Amino acid sequence: MKRYFSMVILTGALVGGMATAAHSSPTTAPQLLAQADVSAIATAFVTELSGGNYIDALERYDSDIQVTISAESIAQEWEDILAESGAYQGIIGVTVDSSDETPIAIVTCQFESGVRDLFIVFNTTNEVISMDAVEG
Repeated sequence: MKRYFSMVILTGALVGGMATAAHSSPTTAPQLLAQADVSAIATAFVTELSGGNYIDALERYDSDIQVTISAESIAQEWEDILAESGAYQGIIGVTVDSSDETPIAIVTCQFESGVRDLFIVFNTTNEVISMDAVEG
């Protein structure tokens, strides 16, 4: 009986500790899901750029922005990045900052001449509103 009682207390302490840790976490479950969505979209967006699928990349933009840019302008922007950085070699990682209304995915990419971060800004419905390349 004493052994059973100890297990109940231990289990209660563990569950209570996990509930407290989960409750006190600064990131909520919906935020984690939104970060995962933004991360997946950003990864797909960069994959489309690197594969020359500029029309697909354009479709990820907010509809108001789609009318101001073209697949050709996206292609030119990507070609400019390649001209500065060398051949694209792949994604190293993705970090999402969703502390603001507009999440930002920082996609760290390996290029022939080194690492470069692509900052992809999203609107509240996870559509791309801008991209900027920064030396890593």
